[in-house]
Amino acid sequence: MKKVTKPLLLLAMNSSWSGDVKKIQNILKSRISLIIALFIGIYCSFLIAWFVNNTQQERLKQNFHYLAKDNFTAMSNNLSWYHETMENIESFYLSSNNVDLEEFTTFTAPSFRKHSSFDALGWIKYDPKNKSFHWEQLKPDRHAALLGRAITEGTAAYEMIQMALTKNKTAHFVRTLESVAFDDVHHLTDGDEKSHMFIFHPVYEKTNNTLLGLAFSILDLEFLVKETIDQNDLSIYEIQLTMLKDGEDPTVLYKAGNGSESSVFNFSQKLALSDGDIVVSFLPTQSFIDKSITNNAYIIFAAFSALTIAMLYVFQMKIFTARLQASTKKSEEANRLKSEFLATMSHEIRTPMNGILGMAELIMGARPSLQIEGYARTVINSGESLLQIIDDILDFSKIEAGKIEIDPMPVDMLEVVDDVTKLHSLKARDKALELVVRYMPGSEQFVYADPVRVRQILGNLICNAI
Repeated sequence: MKKVTKPLLLLAMNSSWSGDVKKIQNILKSRISLIIALFIGIYCSFLIAWFVNNTQQERLKQNFHYLAKDNFTAMSNNLSWYHETMENIESFYLSSNNVDLEEFTTFTAPSFRKHSSFDALGWIKYDPKNKSFHWEQLKPDRHAALLGRAITEGTAAYEMIQMALTKNKTAHFVRTLESVAFDDVHHLTDGDEKSHMFIFHPVYEKTNNTLLGLAFSILDLEFLVKETIDQNDLSIYEIQLTMLKDGEDPTVLYKAGNGSESSVFNFSQKLALSDGDIVVSFLPTQSFIDKSITNNAYIIFAAFSALTIAMLYVFQMKIFTARLQASTKKSEEANRLKSEFLATMSHEIRTPMNGILGMAELIMGARPSLQIEGYARTVINSGESLLQIIDDILDFSKIEAGKIEIDPMPVDMLEVVDDVTKLHSLKARDKALELVVRYMPGSEQFVYADPVRVRQILGNLICNAI
């Protein structure tokens, strides 16, 4: 017997463990699926927020570049106007055989009034006999001491003149006033050491292409920027002019504002000179970056993450509700099957029991001996007790199914109590107990109730007491 029981026990344990393992696996699969879905949702939220942030950054970059490019174009247009001024001086000298100081002063006065960046305008005369250059006209008047003075070889001014003649076109250079031996040409005190732009424009006779001289101007880079750039824009960006020459380190010529050099918004353009380039850089200020960049990306990320969690929660609740409904349906089906089983079993048991009770009553009706009558009475009482138990089981099943029914009618309580007492008197006698019924005076004898349920309640109370 042991050899048979042990494998069966192990088989039952293995089946139980297998069921538990499957449940654990299903739970793990559900949790893993939930985690993967949550990760995918948050990752998609991050991608959307990243895309929105990049779009915002690109839009701000385009707006900043548009503003910077507009200001750079204005600066380039100013330089073009300076070229026109040089060409106007060329036309002025070609149309007149001899230009005196008063005529030159009258001709150049509008230029000084229109542009404050002009530090000087003048004419350098070329002497073909001596192959030398002289300062013939120079405005404003504070530079009169240079008039008639020759420009000697080896000086910065002479080198710039030769380079302009070599290129045979308007030439641009950046030098300090000190390096060109100009004293206090700058609008500001102690400005000679600052960088200026020198423009030289060679002028030739149209008929024989003979060099007459050079129109020249000296521009203050600081004033050039200030008359081009709106000073309110310096709260948006920093402007920086940097000189680039081959074989030399970059030199900052001018700087205004306080920008962020590491910003992705930086905008730069070059102004080509004869001996190098000026890089005009626009760097956004930190205040502009802080005001322009919003928290929209973070808000979108948080919103989509919350939406993902909410959707997963709703999805899980739907799954849970579906499982609960399926479980409830299974439970109801199990209760229904149990009720059907109990009803069938009670019917099957009740049929032979009724036969036993019927035969016992026939014995009682045949006038048996006292001993046989006692046996028959015991059979009847036991059968009735068994029928009562069956009724209790059925009632319990009906209560679980929520189908218990009450059939009220007029009931004689004295008769009901006597019947129940007679049914349990034998059990009480077997346990040497005295079962006594006392009726309180004035109590109601007839009531409106379900006699079957009353008998069940009284029977359960007496049975439990015995």
